[in-house]
Amino acid sequence: MKKFLITLAILAGLSLIFFFNIYGFLSPNKPVVNAKILVVDAWLGDQELSQAAVVFKKGNYSRVLVPGGQIERSLFFPGMKGHGELSAIVLISKGISPDKITPLFVRAVKKDRTYQAALTVKHWLHKNKLDSCKINLFTASTHARRSWLLYKKVFTEKHAVGILSATPVKYDAKTWWKTSNGVRAVIDETIAFMYGFLFFHTNM
Repeated sequence: MKKFLITLAILAGLSLIFFFNIYGFLSPNKPVVNAKILVVDAWLGDQELSQAAVVFKKGNYSRVLVPGGQIERSLFFPGMKGHGELSAIVLISKGISPDKITPLFVRAVKKDRTYQAALTVKHWLHKNKLDSCKINLFTASTHARRSWLLYKKVFTEKHAVGILSATPVKYDAKTWWKTSNGVRAVIDETIAFMYGFLFFHTNM
């Protein structure tokens, strides 16, 4: 009985450690110093894109790449192909010069969209003879750890890849467990990260 209680206490302690540290693990902020390229996920909301614009202005970046998938219907923006173009408009409205923004079209895939976005970024860098430049990725809070994992699977040792996570706008990061949005974000991304870490493989 005593051993059982000790084991139970240890498990409870480990659970508490996991509970209070999981958000920070999923939402790392570890940018590469002197990175010249900022990659911003096109699917981010306007408030998160505002944060990305601030990061770009404060950093010594020469360009922001905005990878995004296809727009299913572009009634309000006829002729636009992808979400990258829409988010580029938002970033321009936040004060970033249009000549420093490059929207990238990401081919539609049924799964591993982040990985496909990373491949698209790598292709653009290679095409523009930037194979060894440093980049930082800016994405949603709890999505950051998984995105960072997949980007590092795509890029070789020539590329230093840093990560920046946005401050969530639908819940308080310090008390994420008090709102349904926070709980869903943490649970969903914990499962997704475990999948990416344990089961995602590439032959590249």
